[in-house]
Amino acid sequence: MVRPRRTRPRARARLLLARRLGALGRRRRLPPPARRGAGQSAPGRIHRGVGRPRRRRPPRPAGTVSSAHRRQPRARPTPRPRGAHLRHRRTRVRRTARDRHRARPPRARRRARGVRTPVNRRPWSRRWKGAVRTLHVLTSTFALLLTFAFGASGFLLHHADWFGLDERTVEERSEAFPPRLLEADADRLAVVDFLRARCGVAGLLDSFEAEADGFRIRFVRPGEETEAVLDRHSATVSLRVERRSLLAALGDLHRGEGSGFLGGLLLDATSLSLLVLSATGLALWLTLPRRRRSGLVALALGVGLVAVALLACWP
Repeated sequence: MVRPRRTRPRARARLLLARRLGALGRRRRLPPPARRGAGQSAPGRIHRGVGRPRRRRPPRPAGTVSSAHRRQPRARPTPRPRGAHLRHRRTRVRRTARDRHRARPPRARRRARGVRTPVNRRPWSRRWKGAVRTLHVLTSTFALLLTFAFGASGFLLHHADWFGLDERTVEERSEAFPPRLLEADADRLAVVDFLRARCGVAGLLDSFEAEADGFRIRFVRPGEETEAVLDRHSATVSLRVERRSLLAALGDLHRGEGSGFLGGLLLDATSLSLLVLSATGLALWLTLPRRRRSGLVALALGVGLVAVALLACWP
């Protein structure tokens, strides 16, 4: 079964009208022939075969019903994916370069094997923007927890009275101490090792002071302070341990008090990450023309706030 041509009713009517008008305009009278043979038209008869021949459709088989009166839905073209023409062009260029490489002799092919031919490489102005964006994203994901802890601890230190960071629990006890380590010329390293091994003292050594009747040693770590007083006459050590909450320990980490090598490494990583984020964010802002006005306003507010704070705190 041959389906009729899919056209809209109005367009089909216009097409038929245009064909009829064109056929009528091109009709002409033929001169009377001298002799009329078989198959010739009579004199003065309009010849309807002159003009554009009509399109004849093949005959339908018996028993079929015409469906030209029915309006069939028009098939919509499938949407082309975004960037498909660029992808096809890139593939075509790669195939051309590959065929050109295969057409070379084996020696030239071996020479060119280590050289990478740039195919559809982006300009440098777009490549450095992509590199800066990638660096900004990777740095922000790496330093997410560090910067969050740094900002939260700074807020806690500024409002210490809101969260009770000054509350402490004090523990005092006395223990015996060997007299040979209480002499004036005793080894200080041996004294500190004995306190850490036998008395359970933890933290970094903050101070070691020699007094008339003994020594006064202070150990610190985030959220805890320990003070040891060694008496030469009684051969004892008096320990005073002050402990604070976890929020206070975060504040000590923010200031770097008693954090040690690991705490200093975390602070360095946080500081460098903030510097990289600031620089890459400024570069990305410069690449967005539509955001320059709002960015300038935000930048002016930040600079003004810092300037006012410095002028207020300057002696």
